[in-house]
Amino acid sequence: MNISRESLICKIVLLSIFLTPVGAFFELKVIEFLPFLILFTYFFSLLVNRNITLNFNNNFYLAIFLLFFYILFQLLLYRNVASLGSVSVFILSIIFFKILDYKKIDFKVLVKKISYIYVICIIFIIIELLLIINGYQEIFKELFFSNIVKGYKDYNSAHVLKNIFGIEGVGGPNSLLLGSQSASMLTLFSILWFSNIFIGDKFKGTNIKCSLFFLISFLLYPLVATMTVNITGLILFLLLIFFFANSKLNRFKYKLIIFTLFLFFSNLMSNIFLFRINTTSDIEEYSATLTELPEEILNSNLFEIFFGHGKYSISEMSGSGFNILGDFGLMHILYEAGFFFFAFVLTVLFIITINVLMLISFCKKNYPDYLENPWFSFMSINLILALGYLISLSHYTTAIETGGRFIFALHIALALLSLKKIKEFIHSNRKTLRS
Repeated sequence: MNISRESLICKIVLLSIFLTPVGAFFELKVIEFLPFLILFTYFFSLLVNRNITLNFNNNFYLAIFLLFFYILFQLLLYRNVASLGSVSVFILSIIFFKILDYKKIDFKVLVKKISYIYVICIIFIIIELLLIINGYQEIFKELFFSNIVKGYKDYNSAHVLKNIFGIEGVGGPNSLLLGSQSASMLTLFSILWFSNIFIGDKFKGTNIKCSLFFLISFLLYPLVATMTVNITGLILFLLLIFFFANSKLNRFKYKLIIFTLFLFFSNLMSNIFLFRINTTSDIEEYSATLTELPEEILNSNLFEIFFGHGKYSISEMSGSGFNILGDFGLMHILYEAGFFFFAFVLTVLFIITINVLMLISFCKKNYPDYLENPWFSFMSINLILALGYLISLSHYTTAIETGGRFIFALHIALALLSLKKIKEFIHSNRKTLRS
């Protein structure tokens, strides 16, 4: 039976997500390499059969050169690769892009398969939440706790469960990705994916009940909310209002509403978004957590600042005298990999973002009807979600760990693919107009 490329890629991403708890159950890190093995095997089979080529534009070649320079330098210097999770996100993005960049790609199938990923994740969060409410969280901890691989945490934020529903002694859901803030991340991104917030209906003709899944995700979010994801959502919301020209929120009335809310209800909004900060000791605790690692970086020598301290184990981190177990994910990457790789990551994503925003603004000004093309909304939502995963690294590193890195990379690849498809669409339509 033939299976489309887009369907297989989404199945591999879903497999990587499911293997996260499987790896924790067996306490085997090698399990997380199975999706990589399947993906690389499929990729090389396409290469051998000449179904894809490794032709890139100059910017792609430069990015690939810098990435492999970093990998080689780290191997020579430390005999390992620091922040391998971040590196793998970029490698996966390139592979996903090349596999999916073919003429016969089925847009509707692609939208449906990504929707299924988020629907499955949301269903499992709801099941986990119901079991937690009924007192079965200890079972999750017994089955999926691990010190070897990413495991289950029973101390996640559960503010609504404890303070509104009065359920004591429980932690928030972990989701299939396990760990802190993953359930709130997936729920927020599910809200955005199903919101149809951009001009051009990407769900048209797919039979996906986007309104239903949007509502379910929206109602679920308060039960799984974390402070970091609240702030991530706020930043993404502001991007939608002020920067994405094809966003339905980018209207004067919505800008006026957000200004009014900040002006008259700033105290209430800060209590909602920063609900875990209630006392001076809370501020001191978060300040200590977020400044300890930057101070350590600033105290390093110039070589270590630029090229990093190298990969370190959890035992080394625990015994180093300061807490760097992922509480500041971006600084975690900077400490390990150095400013060279850190700047590379941010520059690549910044360039993609600028290119997308400029293309949307250009089309809105010169060819406003083009924005009805669903590839525009598809490009925009994938970029927003990719930026969401990046911003989430301001706290924990879920986005570059098992499972998370695959879906993060997929959204980057799909933003790039959409950008290419739209440029081809504009070019072909211009030729038609001239003729």
